[in-house]
Amino acid sequence: MFAGLFLLLLISPFVLFILVYTISKGILFLVTKEIIHLKKVMYLWLSTAFCLIVSIISFLLYQESYGRITFSKEHVIGSYQVDTTFYPGKNADWQKEIYRFDITAQDKFILYEKLKDGTERQYINDIKWNNGPPFNWSLNIINDHHTIDPRPQLHRSLNNRKFYYVFKSRRFGNMFFRKIKDS
Repeated sequence: MFAGLFLLLLISPFVLFILVYTISKGILFLVTKEIIHLKKVMYLWLSTAFCLIVSIISFLLYQESYGRITFSKEHVIGSYQVDTTFYPGKNADWQKEIYRFDITAQDKFILYEKLKDGTERQYINDIKWNNGPPFNWSLNIINDHHTIDPRPQLHRSLNNRKFYYVFKSRRFGNMFFRKIKDS
């Protein structure tokens, strides 16, 4: 709503200026019969039309590139690891090394925790897909772990069409997971 109001306040003076300028140059042309007044109006209207066309094309290209992202279950299924770009440092690197998870086509959520001896412990839980879009899912917690959030939040990156999940860990706070490969 505010964007529309801002745009209206930004454009209104410009439209008013064009109308007043056109009328004044039209009157000057009628009085003096000099063609230069009509040329100035023509250049103003052509430049305005050009700016409008460029704006519309830019808007359409933006919508196609960064507009609505549609997900399907196939987009969500895959392997995820901790994304260290949100909070880089030793703790994020350690979390990336220790924790990762898979979402399988069989509606399973498998959290992998790397143990000190190099083996991995699996925490397998069932995924319950909601009636809405397939990226809305929750977990039926069978094997609990402090990093598992029963309702992870899906977020979209602003600069591209990728997405990431945020898990609210009881021990670490927010943990950010990004998809690294399809299953």
